[in-house]
Amino acid sequence: MMYFRACFFCVCALVLACSGPSQAAPAQREAAPLTITIPASTLAQVLTAALPFPIQPAGGHLQGSLMVESISDLRLQQNRINLTATVVGQDLRLETEVAGQRLNLKLGNARLVLPTTLELRFDPARQVLFVTPRVAESQNSRPGDPGAALGQAISGLSGKEYPVPLHDLRPFSAQVGERQLNLAWTVRELVADNEQLLLRLLPRVSKGK
Repeated sequence: MMYFRACFFCVCALVLACSGPSQAAPAQREAAPLTITIPASTLAQVLTAALPFPIQPAGGHLQGSLMVESISDLRLQQNRINLTATVVGQDLRLETEVAGQRLNLKLGNARLVLPTTLELRFDPARQVLFVTPRVAESQNSRPGDPGAALGQAISGLSGKEYPVPLHDLRPFSAQVGERQLNLAWTVRELVADNEQLLLRLLPRVSKGK
């Protein structure tokens, strides 16, 4: 889930850069929370900018290069991110065992278009975003072809909750005149609904050296 962690950092860095240090209270007292709404279209641009992104299939039997190549049709509703992901596999090999003999079957290349839902659950006390992917079966692969093996490997990731820690994200530095300000934050609330992502952030400002 490093992909979602990196994308969340990009979103927050963009938000804090645009908001500027004038939105935060002086360092000696706690600032008021900063509420930001990010449209689904903007989130889609951030996610797309981080692609292609490698993925590790579950089980370890499928070898080769696997990555999310593109996403489309992103929607935000009821703390779910619905999208269509194009997953590409190159030089795929399937390690299996037949009659006590280990076999390494060469499958070649495959490309799948997968309807995907990412269920979000945020724990503010632990500063952890939990992401549960749910991947629908591909309709453009047949049993025995490389796409079927790729789809089976991807489905092994589905239905499991993955933690995305947010508490150790690096501060964002901004240069204001001759002064450098370091902007960090605590996430108070994270909600995805009505085609937008709502972030309620508690900014912390410190002076750089």
